[in-house]
Amino acid sequence: MNKKTPCLIKAVTKNLLLGFIVQFLLLTTLMAIDTKAQAKSIDEIFIKLTKKEIPIKEVFSSVETRTRYVFVYPDDLLHQENTISLKGERQSVYDLLADIAKDANLKFKQVNNAIYVGKASGGEGL
Repeated sequence: MNKKTPCLIKAVTKNLLLGFIVQFLLLTTLMAIDTKAQAKSIDEIFIKLTKKEIPIKEVFSSVETRTRYVFVYPDDLLHQENTISLKGERQSVYDLLADIAKDANLKFKQVNNAIYVGKASGGEGL
């Protein structure tokens, strides 16, 4: 065998080992980065509705246009005369829905960007 062959094998092995170590460190750093892949929760999004007396359907429509949330409910659940008294201040979507749940006897459930609305039985709320 040639005298250069063991030195060449040693150099290649050393470079491969160094390459694996660098890749490992970079992948470890990459996987440790905090990402925001999940949708924001309703208590992290704030909106302000200026009207004091407003129909619940209009509240849902306003929240849908200002956020990524979509309200899902049966057609017969809400009527035009169902209105809610709002504070008129900036508040989270969660607090807004908590007020509606208390006043209109409704319950809400968030699944991703959909908020399901139903009739509350008893003291249920959010």
